[in-house]
Amino acid sequence: MPAMHHNHTEADERDAAPAPAISTPAKPTLWANFTPEQRSRVEEIAAWQAKTGMSDEEFVAGCPAMSHQSWYQIRTGRYGAKDCSRMVKIATDHARLRRKTWQASQRLTARPFEFIETESFKMLEDAVETAQAAAEAGDDDKLVFVVGKSGMGKTEAARRLVATKHARLVTASESWRSSFLDALTDFAAAVGVSRPVRKDGEAKAWPSTGTVERSILKALDKPGILCVNEVEMFSRRVLNFLRKIADETETVVVIFCVPTFYEDIQKQGGAYAEQLRTRTEYTIWFDDVEVKDVKSALVRYWPALSKDVLNAASKALREAVNAFGGWRRLRRIVRHLRSRYANEGAMPELADFNAEICAE
Repeated sequence: MPAMHHNHTEADERDAAPAPAISTPAKPTLWANFTPEQRSRVEEIAAWQAKTGMSDEEFVAGCPAMSHQSWYQIRTGRYGAKDCSRMVKIATDHARLRRKTWQASQRLTARPFEFIETESFKMLEDAVETAQAAAEAGDDDKLVFVVGKSGMGKTEAARRLVATKHARLVTASESWRSSFLDALTDFAAAVGVSRPVRKDGEAKAWPSTGTVERSILKALDKPGILCVNEVEMFSRRVLNFLRKIADETETVVVIFCVPTFYEDIQKQGGAYAEQLRTRTEYTIWFDDVEVKDVKSALVRYWPALSKDVLNAASKALREAVNAFGGWRRLRRIVRHLRSRYANEGAMPELADFNAEICAE
């Protein structure tokens, strides 16, 4: 059998040729584009960041010129630009600002603004205890009104009663004006009354206002305290419901309102408002911040404040916060000063208090 011969072709040459080697990019040399001084500066910033536990996103917050991806490349020495001077300067300037804001936040977090038991709040506590005694004796006079301008500490007082006396708190909303059912639904949630459920376990709407009322009154028919805030949203039906709570349960109701609302319900609240007034044990006015209350707040944070500075600053602050802002303004002023004088032994001067008052 004749031998078979294979003609040599260009394809054979291609097949026989060795495959070209796959080129892999050289690994970048870390810190190659940084001067020793730049590297030292970046490593110092990165060490501080690690100590605080900040992520890269948190570190670059408030720095539009640098993304967290860029900062990662910089702090790990991978930044590829031939000249890193600009980005290192941006990082250095931002780190200086970031340290200040972080230190201030740490001081404020460590020392939150504590509740100050003012003379008005002490009167409120006494009034609530008296109303509770009346409720135990079967008396209907177990309503307490707390009247004060915005910022005078009504909401803080309500929260304090929740924290110290296990009160329930319900806050009125705009929808209460037009929907009595919305009001009752909020009352039910505050006192722990759940909506009825379908067979599949999903909550369904209340079948009627009467059903909700009866459920709430039943839940409140035991000793307790119910705080009702932002009552400027009340309708007359809500006023009547509060009258029912006073008549049919053992719960003390504390109503927090502004002076205009209190005056309005006295003048034109109708029969329901009149019935509430006849069931009111006390009316407590949060209408003024006293000098002694301001002193209590200042001494809480700066116990070594000199007597002269304490007296003069308390008088100046009292006049300022009673003119505008109340306790809310006082908290802001104290918070700003605490961020500057939180170190051990550091005390603000009278000029610092006056500057903060003017800045407000």
